[in-house]
Amino acid sequence: MSDDRDALAGRALELATRLVGGAGAVLYDRKGAPATVRGVGGQQVAEIAGRLGSMQRGVNQIEVGGVPKAVLAVPVAGLSTSGTLVVLAGPFTPGFGGDEMDRMQQLMSAFITALDRRHLIVELEAANRALSEANKHKSVFLANMSHELRTPLNAIIGFSELLTDANDGQFDDATRKRFLGQILTLINDILDLSKVEAGQMELRLQTVSLNEAVDQVVKTVEPLVSKKNIALRWSVDGVDQMLADAGKLKQMLLNLVSNAIKFTPEGGTVTIAVKQVKDSVEFAVTDTGIGIAPADQTTIFTEFHQVDHGPGRKHEGTGLGLA
Repeated sequence: MSDDRDALAGRALELATRLVGGAGAVLYDRKGAPATVRGVGGQQVAEIAGRLGSMQRGVNQIEVGGVPKAVLAVPVAGLSTSGTLVVLAGPFTPGFGGDEMDRMQQLMSAFITALDRRHLIVELEAANRALSEANKHKSVFLANMSHELRTPLNAIIGFSELLTDANDGQFDDATRKRFLGQILTLINDILDLSKVEAGQMELRLQTVSLNEAVDQVVKTVEPLVSKKNIALRWSVDGVDQMLADAGKLKQMLLNLVSNAIKFTPEGGTVTIAVKQVKDSVEFAVTDTGIGIAPADQTTIFTEFHQVDHGPGRKHEGTGLGLA
């Protein structure tokens, strides 16, 4: 965009000087700084800038380098630029009249129209790219969510059919709770994200015991840890309490720890370390899992985004945990 703007401005100044037989021209921005210069020396550019405040629209008589000069001042205003175009009279055009002013105004109108059109095109292209990326992430999310819902729902329906048919078999409470818990977690993630995007997420600040908060998270993930034979270590160093929303703090830590457990192979290690760093509290969750490529580290906290996605993915999830 910058190169396009400079090229358009340079072309406009070239046409401006030729159109009215000027010696040179300067396009100043709204702060009075020279944006584009054609045929005017540095000292003259500075002198003219110092007199912009006293110039009127149209023909002005000023001194440039101690020599009286006629200059044509034309206001420039558009979506992407604003300022003043100043054209110096040339040796064969000692003065300017109404015709020159009309021509210059028409030229500047065309320049602004072209510049604004290019500005809008660039903005539209950027918006389209962002929309396309968002649609892609949401498509992946919907595909993943359907998979996440289908697995526990199919199990519940299957067990329900067994009960209805009075066949052997019992709807195991642990299995039922596990699948219902998966659905509840998924729905809560979606609702939390919706609240954040709508600006309705409320924080209930209170004094939170960090040892207690971490201990509750550890107890929550114990079944996951035991299933994969993962060593879960944790420590709280140099800080006992902090002001926070207890529920949101535990949810944040639980999401980080669950994510670490998910991507850590059997027999691996997950570590939770909480410590005070100056006036803040640092929560660090590390694991011996597969890691995250540098190229993906800038996007993993974006909603609906997953490094491992598609029908062949190895790990469950909707892409909302870290978001």
